[in-house]
Formats: sequence, structure tokens, C-alpha cells
Amino acid sequence: MTDSYISTNAGGTSFVGPDAVRLYRAMQVRGALKMWKAGLKVHRGIRLKDLLGMAGEYTGKTYKKSDLDTAIADLVQWIEAMKAALPVEAK
Repeated sequence: MTDSYISTNAGGTSFVGPDAVRLYRAMQVRGALKMWKAGLKVHRGIRLKDLLGMAGEYTGKTYKKSDLDTAIADLVQWIEAMKAALPVEAK
């Protein structure tokens, strides 16, 4: 890892560095997949196939449309591992 960390203070949370930004993006993809599962589309230009491809960038797996629950579970596991690996600076 490079100099990546999560910084929290009264003003909010910052994801600093390339690994922290990847974590933030993965969290957004997870949220979008959960919204899709609930029947909501995130954006008209994003398809489920696109979201599953983004999830695969983190997990290293290939997902089909029927693997939505598996993709979410794998992404949650990846996110938790990254949260544990990145230092958190509280100010």
C-alpha cells in the first residue's frame, strides 16, 4: 500500500490516497448493487452488467446477472478487509 488513510473529523470523512479512493468507489458500487436489487436504477446510463463488472474489478471474479447476491457478498468482504488494512486518523 502507499500512503493511503481515512481521516475523520467533525467536518466529515476523507479518503486520502489511491487505496482509500478505491475503497470509497467499492462502497459506492456496493450501494448501487443494493439499490438495483431493491428495484431502483442508479443512473439511466448504468446497466447491471456494468455494475457487476465494476464489482469484479475488486474481487477478481466474473459475475453474471444471476450472481447479484454473490457479487454483493464478495464486495462486502473486500470492503471490510480494506477498512481493516487502512489506518484511520481521527482529528
